[in-house]
Amino acid sequence: MELNSTYSSRYLSKYPPEKQIRHLISNLSTIGSNRYLSTHPIQELMVHVDRRLAAVRDAGEAVINVLDIGFRPARVTDAHEEQDLREDSRYGPCLKALRSAMTGFGSVEVNQHQGDPPTITLTAERYFKDELLCSLFVLYRSDGTGQVHLSAETANDTIHPIEGEEFELTPLQVGRYVAQAELAILVAELGSCAEALDYWIVEEQPLSYDRKEGRYVHDSDSTSPLASDWHTTRGVTKQAVRKNALSASNKLHKQSEDSDTWI
Repeated sequence: MELNSTYSSRYLSKYPPEKQIRHLISNLSTIGSNRYLSTHPIQELMVHVDRRLAAVRDAGEAVINVLDIGFRPARVTDAHEEQDLREDSRYGPCLKALRSAMTGFGSVEVNQHQGDPPTITLTAERYFKDELLCSLFVLYRSDGTGQVHLSAETANDTIHPIEGEEFELTPLQVGRYVAQAELAILVAELGSCAEALDYWIVEEQPLSYDRKEGRYVHDSDSTSPLASDWHTTRGVTKQAVRKNALSASNKLHKQSEDSDTWI
């Protein structure tokens, strides 16, 4: 776990860790797009929406795993004393567990920052080819407090379903925020709230990324229990719901140039 001090030496003298991690988040979409534009200056890569949805779900699962681990304060928390938090007998094992929980989502970059209190940030990102899909940040202070940030890319912009929570989120709250992000991703793709909602309930089949297989797979038994009576809930005809869901499905496949065989 090699530490990178680039951000520490460059920004921590000006900003506390909380502002520093916000700097990372605000520049995230620019970094991702610049990587792509360096080799594709004109044509934008079209990513199938299922990849975006799978990424934000996997990130939500990683957040729940991180919350389950929690934090332990370091034995030595003097900001004026140089220390490698990885070697601390209480902080180090907790840091290792947090990193392991995030590794299921993506490769983890770890950076240590001397400050008051000393802090380590962990960053994991999910890409499709050169396009950034979703990012997860964890800020872990030596006093045993921390924050989590989840950012997701839509067709139009970057959204932040979880931003700066002090690790008091419940799994239910994480699920709600992930669901909101899913709808935001679909609305950005379709430009219609009605089509997005009807597709999400009736048609959408969740995917997850199998890291061992290196591909996306459909979740088993993924039909929503609400699907059969959704038209009654909406107060419209079954045909109206089906029309919206079919239109959304056609648009999502037509707009995508993602040619993987699972589509």
